[in-house]
Amino acid sequence: RNYFFNWYSYYEKPVQLFSGNTTTNDDGSFTVAFFAKPDETKKIDSSSYFTYTVYADVTDITGETHSATVSTSIGSVGVKGDVYFPEKINADSARDYEIHTTNLNDVFVPAICNVKIFDLKEPTQMLRDRLWQQPDRFTMTKEEYKTNFPNDVYSNEDKRENWERVSMVVNRNFSTQTEKVFPKALLKNLQPGVYCAEISAMDKKGNHITQKKYFSIFNSSAQAPEKNLLWSDDVKYFSKIGETLHWHLAPAAQDQFVLIEYNWQGNLEKREWKKLNLGMNTIDIPVIAAFDKNFSVSVCAFGNNSFSSSFHTVSV
Repeated sequence: RNYFFNWYSYYEKPVQLFSGNTTTNDDGSFTVAFFAKPDETKKIDSSSYFTYTVYADVTDITGETHSATVSTSIGSVGVKGDVYFPEKINADSARDYEIHTTNLNDVFVPAICNVKIFDLKEPTQMLRDRLWQQPDRFTMTKEEYKTNFPNDVYSNEDKRENWERVSMVVNRNFSTQTEKVFPKALLKNLQPGVYCAEISAMDKKGNHITQKKYFSIFNSSAQAPEKNLLWSDDVKYFSKIGETLHWHLAPAAQDQFVLIEYNWQGNLEKREWKKLNLGMNTIDIPVIAAFDKNFSVSVCAFGNNSFSSSFHTVSV
């Protein structure tokens, strides 16, 4: 069988390294040898790794062609770690979260995984979404801009990765040979707010990869974890007839009116205005018999010359 291949390396933008033709062995197998060229435009350190993908088209003696792809990741480090924190965590119903340490191709490797969690300080003023791209030059100082446009983003202060770290609230090592979960007890005493988790796993050579995850913690009796025109948590995805779902919404102002819509099979089933109090509000969503398949719920709010919305699908 003739075999044609393209080999790509995934940098920020995919780059084709080479292509060619070969012939399979008697058993149909073939081997591709390649030089794992790194992205020379980037700074390379002990934690850098790149993913290479081969695209193969195989043609048999009848002229029939089949295609397949396979990817592999290569770098200086032998292990990476992850904790499956969701983006929003309800402190009232938090659970244990899985810890994974794998090689670069996502095969389990036992290792020591360190998890640090930092409390972040968000901007004191609620910010609106940008209406245009960030400029490459500034003609006003930040002080001048904020005096005239207090609710608009000046530079990148709306990005969580740029927020100040107030304190480190968790610092714990896990041996994934025996410890498979991050216990919810470590989050129990954390106040509502936005947090950054740094997850680092070290290989046998002492090299490590650190990744960052941002998430918010909230509960049903506190203010919103961050300043938004309308903050909302995620509606439970799987449900059953007769169940009541609890949706948490938190506006930025007292007596904020929001529009809630329920859709089923592409049709608007119900629309209602709700007046919300400042702080966390709970909206009960009864899963009625008419919703025998998927349905969706959405909410939107207007204020401060801006618009905020959230959309969720529920599988019944």
